[in-house]
Amino acid sequence: MTKHSELNSAISYILNYDPSQPDQSENIATLVNSLNIILTALSLNVPLNLETVNSTDNNTWNSKIIQLLFLFHSDQSIVSSATSILSFTISTLSQSDLDSILLSLTSENLILKQFAVDLLFKHISNPSVNQVDNHELIFLQLINSLSSSNLKLATSTQALLQIIPTKINDLKLFFKLVSDPLLELTTNKNEVVSVRAFELITDWCCLSDAVFEECLHSGLLVFITDFATSKHDILSALNVIEIFIKLSNNANCFALMSKTKLLNDLAEIISKYSDYDSLIVSFAIKFWGFFIFNNPDKFHLIQADFRILESFDVLLESEDSDLQKAVVIAIGNLGSTVVGFQYLCQQKFLLNTFTQFLRTAAGDDKVCSLRTLSCLLGNAPDCSLESITLFHQISATPLDWLIHLAKSSIEEIAIGALATIKNVMSFKFGIQSILQSNQFSFLLERRKETTTIIKEWKYSIVQTISLNVDAKDVLGDVIYKRFWIFAKEGPFKTEYEPTVALANAS
Repeated sequence: MTKHSELNSAISYILNYDPSQPDQSENIATLVNSLNIILTALSLNVPLNLETVNSTDNNTWNSKIIQLLFLFHSDQSIVSSATSILSFTISTLSQSDLDSILLSLTSENLILKQFAVDLLFKHISNPSVNQVDNHELIFLQLINSLSSSNLKLATSTQALLQIIPTKINDLKLFFKLVSDPLLELTTNKNEVVSVRAFELITDWCCLSDAVFEECLHSGLLVFITDFATSKHDILSALNVIEIFIKLSNNANCFALMSKTKLLNDLAEIISKYSDYDSLIVSFAIKFWGFFIFNNPDKFHLIQADFRILESFDVLLESEDSDLQKAVVIAIGNLGSTVVGFQYLCQQKFLLNTFTQFLRTAAGDDKVCSLRTLSCLLGNAPDCSLESITLFHQISATPLDWLIHLAKSSIEEIAIGALATIKNVMSFKFGIQSILQSNQFSFLLERRKETTTIIKEWKYSIVQTISLNVDAKDVLGDVIYKRFWIFAKEGPFKTEYEPTVALANAS
């Protein structure tokens, strides 16, 4: 039997399968084999040719497979093959298909539930499907599946629910149907489940103005934003703030938050930080750092309305090291954009406080501060004057100060200093600092370094210097040649010392 005739026989067997016949109900092996033959063909992009070979259409075929699916719902091999076949053959769903999907969603069989969710996602994602009717029972079953302990089912259900409002023909009715059961999930004792509910609501808010308005009118948005400042449910507050941190790069995020009291609440948390748990304050600081980084064109509005930089300054001078570190990281985020760095330079006092903190910090605080300094100095191509001012604000001889840190026995501090040096050596003012340094020869020393990573960092700095177009003119031939030769020789050149062989005295 040829492959095509084998496939046609398998299709015919499925179409003519009658479970009421005793001989067929007992022949499960033949049914499974026929399904597998068809699935293999579909996987290899072989057409089934239902109309020309078997005188049937695609809808009839799909209905037959769905019939088998529910008839043998307890047989995992049949369910698995049937659902896989339908994933190939169904692109849009009829009303009878939707009824079948509802049965799948209410089933205890995880494969059936997953099949229903995947099929609905495929249907709604299809560009030819312009609108979807409200189907209360399906929506309620989907909301219920968000709390599934099966991660794949819960995650794919969340992805499906996220896109449904883009095709719903009556948004007001949709939100009326789903709001209450979704709000119940936000208070679920299982943190993972409540976070899924929070994420879904915030994802909906960012889909469109129309969906946002319904989230607002339904009470969903007000409900989750209230959690952000909760003093009694700290875990939910942290989860909500973290979700908005992730959403801060969404195009609709600024408009969304501006229509709620969320920005006011988060500004209050950092301005009245002593009234809140320090973890919530840390997350609020993190939010503002990312929010401003992702919305640099709105920085002037944010600063004018909420005085974020002033609050950061107070926090950086506090005695809470966790909050100080959070502010330092936030400064690095908002100052890594040109607009943000310019605002920091214009305001001045936060940068002054930061450089004071940088000079006195130790351990992890020093590492974190060096990373932020490197981010800020990375704006030099667009803000050369401001970068030079900041660089010399560190110390009267900033390069020597950084080299001193690069000699630290704490590797993270040494790397942080070397990374900052490499950054500034891309610019002319960095090259000029070499002439003011008494310790620049440290960068050309190989023997004293025992770790590979420090040797490689020093070599990358020398490479950066040798490739800088201003280096030769600024340094002069003699000094420049030392860097050029070092760069050519590589980081691991062995500097041999002469040895004397002593004759055996005996």
